[in-house]
Amino acid sequence: MEYTSTSSAQALPDHLHAPLLHAGFWRRFAAYIIDMLILGAAAFVLYMLFVFVVIVPTAASGGRHLNDAAVGASMLLFWLAFIVAQWLYFALCESSAWQATPGKMALNLCVTDTYGRRIGFGQATGRYFGKILSSFIFDIGFMMAGWTARKQALHDLMASCCVVNKSGLAAFERGELDGNAAQAGAPMPGWAIALIAVGGLFFTVVPVVAILAAIA
Repeated sequence: MEYTSTSSAQALPDHLHAPLLHAGFWRRFAAYIIDMLILGAAAFVLYMLFVFVVIVPTAASGGRHLNDAAVGASMLLFWLAFIVAQWLYFALCESSAWQATPGKMALNLCVTDTYGRRIGFGQATGRYFGKILSSFIFDIGFMMAGWTARKQALHDLMASCCVVNKSGLAAFERGELDGNAAQAGAPMPGWAIALIAVGGLFFTVVPVVAILAAIA
């Protein structure tokens, strides 16, 4: 069942006063890994289509070598398309009624503004491209989610957004700041979820890399 925030114009409390409201660094990291698995699978399928639709027919057409310029341009278009798809994936999902990507939904998280309200596409877009700055400073912008008052990363602060537990947000809207109602949304520590997600990423990526290496 999808969740839509109906929060009033009351700013979200900080982590000290509502410890189970805001999503911590490790839960967010685990959600990101899940999203990267989804996007990586989509990119792999597109890449294989590119190989068998463009590269293989060209190589089998009788020519001794491929046109490097044409292949290079095709690869550039492929990666540009992937960047646009990734932007739309995050911005559309987080500004939709879901308020979350599939990775965040899997961990019962959603993205809101600082008042617990649904964000718009423009705000979600600003948050996404703010990640460039978060990663540019040696990923410190992402790590800020571990120590800021509302568990906000740099790109969250730039876009005035928060990443929260859905059940914790519902408890906040009911005036239950002790967070007891949010316990069901956090059955495992964030680091444990992140460890599982990284393990899943490893056992998924290694076979894919092996297949690509074999093709190369």
